[in-house]
Amino acid sequence: MKKSTTLRTIGSLSAFAVAAGFAVTIGSGIAAAAPGELTWSDQYSTFTRTIDNVTPTGDDTITVTTKWTRTDANWEKLNSVKDFHPTCLTYVPGSAKVTDNAGVHAIEPYVQTAADFTAVDFVTLGYQPTAKKGVETPILSIQYKVGNDCARDVTQNTGMSYSGSRGPGTYLNKGPSITVAKNTSTTTLDTVPAGTKVDQTVPLNATVTGGTDGDIVEFYDGTTKLGQGALAAGKATFSWTPTTNGVHSLTAKFLSTTKVNESVSTAQKVSVTREDGTGGGGDTGSAGGSLGTILGSLGNIFGS
Repeated sequence: MKKSTTLRTIGSLSAFAVAAGFAVTIGSGIAAAAPGELTWSDQYSTFTRTIDNVTPTGDDTITVTTKWTRTDANWEKLNSVKDFHPTCLTYVPGSAKVTDNAGVHAIEPYVQTAADFTAVDFVTLGYQPTAKKGVETPILSIQYKVGNDCARDVTQNTGMSYSGSRGPGTYLNKGPSITVAKNTSTTTLDTVPAGTKVDQTVPLNATVTGGTDGDIVEFYDGTTKLGQGALAAGKATFSWTPTTNGVHSLTAKFLSTTKVNESVSTAQKVSVTREDGTGGGGDTGSAGGSLGTILGSLGNIFGS
């Protein structure tokens, strides 16, 4: 039975989605790929679309596959396919391939790219994959680079349309969807100069990966904020003038942005002394010395 040439509706007979993965840990976490799969049927065709990572971060590369399966005795020859994607994804040149029983077939140069889709032309290629029940299940594979301009934590749909010998089908927002996660960052506080003294100004320098120029880094002594600096070429600086002697626990914190998660450096213990060289115990030592002098004087008085 030949399918109608009317576009197949996206309200198809059945669909299910499977997605699993690990969340990004704020600061220094690593995101594991979370694959997504969607299968639906339309008349005598069943389609399976898979994205190997539906929670990518900026600069990741994802692979989208579409598989055609026939459920009746009639075969279907594919003419062309459009793979729809968010505009912040960019086609990876040379990645479009179709796999069937005969092997893997490159499709370049018969690939058309646009802001929101990648189209492949099997007719011009001279090789038309065929879906046949129990025999052939062609799979189209395309890769995309995730742009840093992608909105984070927002669900964005993908889909496809195609033309075949049994008629066309359009499933513009069928899925699977992707949600681009915030990128991770790392923050390191450079070693503070040794011999820091009270009322001496020393630079606090932080190195950040994952941020962009203008992002803010805050500097802390324990829980007390000392000040902040803006990133420039991965570096942020703040001039610190300690007012008390003793041991100070210094950290640098990169603030979360709309694209990148927060991160905090390892605490650095810095010993600050007074100009005369006394440190955290200097005041106690001075008091002890004064008390000894007083007691010695009293002894001399009563002894005499």
